[in-house]
Amino acid sequence: MPTSMNQMIIGVPARTSFEKFVKVEDGKYSGMKNYGGFCIELFYKVLSVLDYALPFQFDPHDGTYDELVHKVYNKTYDAAVGDITILARRTDYVEITQPYAVSGLSMIVPVKPEDSAWMFLKPFTTEMWLVTGAILMYTMFIVWFLEHQSNPEFKGPWNNQIGTALWFTFSYLFFGHSKFHCNSLF
Repeated sequence: MPTSMNQMIIGVPARTSFEKFVKVEDGKYSGMKNYGGFCIELFYKVLSVLDYALPFQFDPHDGTYDELVHKVYNKTYDAAVGDITILARRTDYVEITQPYAVSGLSMIVPVKPEDSAWMFLKPFTTEMWLVTGAILMYTMFIVWFLEHQSNPEFKGPWNNQIGTALWFTFSYLFFGHSKFHCNSLF
């Protein structure tokens, strides 16, 4: 157990991307540092819940996070407090507490407003849209071929037959599963 003579030395990342998690600033006096941020506040909150005193001192670490983990591993630091990402290679060297801040799956994308009526075309390539159109035309031809002899709606001028076949094909693609039923031959 640490004592007032033998305090725990806790490494704190001095250079972080998000100062809201960990922030190390110069203090009033030379060599003094002020520590703040969510991780530091959480550390103090945990200390207040303990039934015993835990003498410690923060030590700013000015290197990478992997170096900070290795300093805990080789006993330069007794522990580390900060916004340290849990990685498999780091768990080979140190034990890590349960994460208390989880970002989940996130994406970082540039902010570019694109106000276009053709935005729905973006998910597919040009080739994919051409193949989809070809399949639609093929289906339309098959429907027309099978129906134009016996169905009176498929009779008349060519533009009427093509329009009816196209409408039937679109209707089947988007509404077909609930309106059309197959009849058994047996």
